[in-house]
Amino acid sequence: MALKPNLRLKQTQRIALTPALRHALETLQLPTLVLRERLMQLAEENPLIELHFEERRTANEAYGSDIAQHNPAETLTQSLQRQVGMMQLSGPALHLARFLATELDENGYLTTSDAELALHLDLPESLISEAVGALQKCEPTGIAARNLSECLALQMIERGHDDALAHLVCRHLDLLVDENWAKATALTRLPRERLITLTGEIRKLSPRPAAAFGDAALPLVPEYFVEFDELGALQVRGSHSTLPLVRLDQSLIQNLDQPGEEMAERKREAEALVAAMEFRARTVQRVILAVVTHQHRFFRDGPSALLPLTRALLAEQLSLHPSTVGRAIAHKAIEFQGKVIPLSAFLSAALALNDGQQVSAFAVQHRIRGLIGDEDPTAPLSDSQIAGILAREGVDISRRTVAKYRGCLKLPTSYQRKRRSAPR
Repeated sequence: MALKPNLRLKQTQRIALTPALRHALETLQLPTLVLRERLMQLAEENPLIELHFEERRTANEAYGSDIAQHNPAETLTQSLQRQVGMMQLSGPALHLARFLATELDENGYLTTSDAELALHLDLPESLISEAVGALQKCEPTGIAARNLSECLALQMIERGHDDALAHLVCRHLDLLVDENWAKATALTRLPRERLITLTGEIRKLSPRPAAAFGDAALPLVPEYFVEFDELGALQVRGSHSTLPLVRLDQSLIQNLDQPGEEMAERKREAEALVAAMEFRARTVQRVILAVVTHQHRFFRDGPSALLPLTRALLAEQLSLHPSTVGRAIAHKAIEFQGKVIPLSAFLSAALALNDGQQVSAFAVQHRIRGLIGDEDPTAPLSDSQIAGILAREGVDISRRTVAKYRGCLKLPTSYQRKRRSAPR
């Protein structure tokens, strides 16, 4: 049967990000203080932008003066955008790299594949690869990695190891962590002594390249406040004392008889900013309302009542993309009973209970902290013992997971705790 070339029309539907939507998503990602500073700068540069602040009348009025005096440090996103701006990149690659800098998660990972980004952004994969490669050359090393293995491999390469060796070793991290030298030697064809040396180096690397960056130094400023009303129902309200309302100066626009091209461009910039801020406010409010509704027991009963909640679940409930939910949560906080709580604290993976129900990982971590806090200092609980206690309480959890959660809580091992309590 002969093959003949032919043309066919095919109609498909997909979502592609427009420049306006990209601008809105970048605005959504920014921390409150950084965004406030940027708005004030844009208002100084563009006479058509008006900022309207409202006075805040609450018991805790420290935020107003703190915000006014605070000079935000450079964030991770700003640092990456500055670094790629000094590289020899094509215009499209530079713009894309600057946008992808806002796509990173809290650890500094870029969790979306080239193929998914190409489809979502309607761009060729070669351009995606060029932009991602530029980000991965930035500091801190390991940034924009797709996973832990790639993150650590990038750091090994920077330390002088061969590319192929770094990626080969990091593909078998689980074997190296478990010290399964026999299987690791068989798969990598490296001698045991070499693997032990490389494992020692890997343990010194950072699995979260964004963790120690300046973003953490930015104080969290709540944009919304959760409180009980007279009837005991939870209420969520916003405040424009932290972020202003952004409007166009209509009187100035009306007084322009025949605005030139420069003023027309200023108007387009102002309109884009107004639209981006409206999108941000609407999205953040929707996410916060969904979080408060899902976690209402937390506000009445405390951390132990926190329910499992993931970005994917929120995205499904709100009909949003998970990355949009991630932006709406990043660097955002609420105030409840005088305490500032980051939105990320309300998200937690689920662990199974023996009765088929689920409990949040955060609640389990809270329980682990309590068990260690109440233990006998002379006979501290091992990770296996803690796993056993939780198992008897109905939580299906392994010793390794207990060790992981203990590490997240920055709690030392039982051996280290015993040494600290020993008389000197």
